[in-house]
Amino acid sequence: METEAKIGKAMSAALSRRGWHPTAVLGPFGAAAAASKLLGLSAPQTQMALGIAASKASGLRQNFGTMTKPLHAGEAARSGVEAAQWAQQGFTADPAILESRFGFFMTLVGEGEFDPEVAQQDFGDPYDIVSPGIGVKPYPACRQVHRSIDAMLELVRTHRFEPEEVDDIICETSEETLNYLVHHRPHTGSEGRFSMEYCMAASILHGQMGLAQFSDAAVQDARAQALLQRARYLHPDAGQPQWDTALPDVITVVLRNGQRLQQRADVAKGDPALPLSWDELVDKFDDCAATVLPEAQIEAAVQQIAQLESQPSLQPLMTHLTSPTPASAVPA
Repeated sequence: METEAKIGKAMSAALSRRGWHPTAVLGPFGAAAAASKLLGLSAPQTQMALGIAASKASGLRQNFGTMTKPLHAGEAARSGVEAAQWAQQGFTADPAILESRFGFFMTLVGEGEFDPEVAQQDFGDPYDIVSPGIGVKPYPACRQVHRSIDAMLELVRTHRFEPEEVDDIICETSEETLNYLVHHRPHTGSEGRFSMEYCMAASILHGQMGLAQFSDAAVQDARAQALLQRARYLHPDAGQPQWDTALPDVITVVLRNGQRLQQRADVAKGDPALPLSWDELVDKFDDCAATVLPEAQIEAAVQQIAQLESQPSLQPLMTHLTSPTPASAVPA
């Protein structure tokens, strides 16, 4: 994590602005660094692994809302591991792959949009995993919509209104949001993950946002399709989107009786500044693991993870995390 986080810090928001998916293009570096450490590679070998990873780094935001978007993370991990394995066998790459004329920084973001020194000046001091820490997404949707989901779920819990009572949904966000939440009339689960309108409708309909809310059937539900059409945007920074400075999200629900309900969210739940509780982390793990593991294994894995620092070996945990049935044979 430290390697990819510091490389990412060395670049401006131009990385996303030009259409690159940061997870996809930075992930290979992190995976290569981790695999190099586990394989016991020398410093020169690790340098080669990072050079190989740079040429395998790719992933376009245009694929947001398709099955290819989550593929980015898996490809990034595989690319990094393969890069380390190749370096171990003597495969070579340019040792100055980051800062060179045709290297990673110049090619992806261009002149004036990066500072190689930033990647080195506080490397490991502190580690990014410690400060500012990692963010954990509680909902399986684009992170750009999480604050709005937080706000809507709070309104639903507090006011307990029914979907039929809703006349208007106003989503006050930065105009930058439109660069990520690109599907306004989604028809698949993948598109729903990148739709403000659907996420607002689903939050009202279900009062929760887990994997079940992002199935194709859930998005195509007639109630969701009708409700999402009542959601609209309002951008305080219209014409001047804030790429580097996040604005709060403010959600307003107008009921048919004229009542206006409003909730503001400055920080998304799961951010280092607003971390998930242990119970919330377990809930997310359960939701994900239930698609491939039996309940007994999930419970055993949670117990192992809760005492991870004191475990003499990871073998029992890995056994609990291994599906007894091939994933392709498990019903969706």
